[in-house]
Amino acid sequence: SLLFDYDDVLIVEKLLPHVKGPKLIFECATELMAYNEVGSFNMKTSDGGPAGPPPAVKAILSQFTSGKEEDRVAGYVKLLKVGPSLLKFIPGEKASDLKMWLEAYRFWNQGGLENVVHMLELLQKWYSQEEYEIPEVFITPDIGLLHPLHEGEYFTSPKQYISWRESLQCRQKAEEENIVLAPDGSPRVAILLY
Repeated sequence: SLLFDYDDVLIVEKLLPHVKGPKLIFECATELMAYNEVGSFNMKTSDGGPAGPPPAVKAILSQFTSGKEEDRVAGYVKLLKVGPSLLKFIPGEKASDLKMWLEAYRFWNQGGLENVVHMLELLQKWYSQEEYEIPEVFITPDIGLLHPLHEGEYFTSPKQYISWRESLQCRQKAEEENIVLAPDGSPRVAILLY
């Protein structure tokens, strides 16, 4: 995920033909995304043209881009964002491999250990043809705050975070974990990740 640096792309591209099994390459340089492969679904072309998604996916992608080469990555990322919500419109057996690729992305996109574990378990069961149920995805908010002592939940506002941070519950958790907290009212530092 997120490989765009030219030197990195060249190195990884040499390795990908040797990888067996599913290849899930999300939000990367188009040269690498061509190696996406889940079952019969892949983004390689058989007509000698440029690598990319199969015709059905290209048709959907065309709705998100102006058709210019520089829009391909942007359109692909938009497809990945809305693709999982389109799953209900994809017919059963006909596109099951595409469905699995989109399901895997749905877990990957939301991030977090729980979602990645669910994604890997889902792929393992699917590839070994075991019965499986698709677990619920833990939704990561578009905007939120995290603290290592507040596992599994995001704060939706700075006010909510400060209220928790200055609570007895937070101090008790820190004491249990043998972590020294800054005194209440101390300046705060936040790291913004995009």
